[in-house]
Amino acid sequence: NTILSCKNGDIVIDDRANIGFNCEIFSASKVRVGKDILMAAYTYLVGGDHLYDRTDIPVLQQGRTARGIDVGDGTWLGTHVVVTDGSTIGRDAIIGAGAVVVGEIPDFAIATGIPAKVTRHRKEQPDGPEA
Repeated sequence: NTILSCKNGDIVIDDRANIGFNCEIFSASKVRVGKDILMAAYTYLVGGDHLYDRTDIPVLQQGRTARGIDVGDGTWLGTHVVVTDGSTIGRDAIIGAGAVVVGEIPDFAIATGIPAKVTRHRKEQPDGPEA
């Protein structure tokens, strides 16, 4: 049971995307999932966030912000990965199980942890041999 939820946003899922069970994709802007991706079970993409700067009113009453998410072609997202609003994951990247992506992960990178950090690259250089 995967959940897709658009709240004034768009979700674009390209060809041959393999989305596992119990994933959740929420969009208050634009969330794009590239072609030929693997998204393992329980992955969570949240294309939006709550505003929270004011302390005189509850967070729920402060509105929302949304920058979107882009997951590049050929990417593999391991189980229980969280991708936060405003994040971009490059093509053919691998995100390890349980990682939380905040920001940008480059093409061919392997990233793990909370927050996700690049631990190595699948290619030595963008045009170099595969590792």
